[in-house]
Amino acid sequence: MNVREKGDWEGWIKFFLKGVAVTADEATSTAKEIIALKSICENKIASNAYNAMYNVFLDYIFQQPYVMISDVMEILNVSYPTAAKIIDNFCKLEILHDIVPRQKRNKMYAFSAYTEILNRGTELF
Repeated sequence: MNVREKGDWEGWIKFFLKGVAVTADEATSTAKEIIALKSICENKIASNAYNAMYNVFLDYIFQQPYVMISDVMEILNVSYPTAAKIIDNFCKLEILHDIVPRQKRNKMYAFSAYTEILNRGTELF
């Protein structure tokens, strides 16, 4: 209103630039948290015998944080038992968790630590 009524362009520009600065700070903070989370997850899987395969899967869940065993089979070109073992190990390492524990078929797993970072600030009041 002040721009229209009083020609206060300077006040509007300051307000706008403050918003840009706050958003940039939040984005930087989020990026740092994601980088730290990736490092923590890499350390958790570092001692695994399937390290190269696990790193590929870890990269994938940073792109797609909700997965099923069939996704692992396709991404890594592995059998169902191998994919299930990978999911089980990621759950034991507390990287993934089962969304609906009682569900027997077509189970979905979530990378919650990652989605919590991405969803921060989007909560409804």
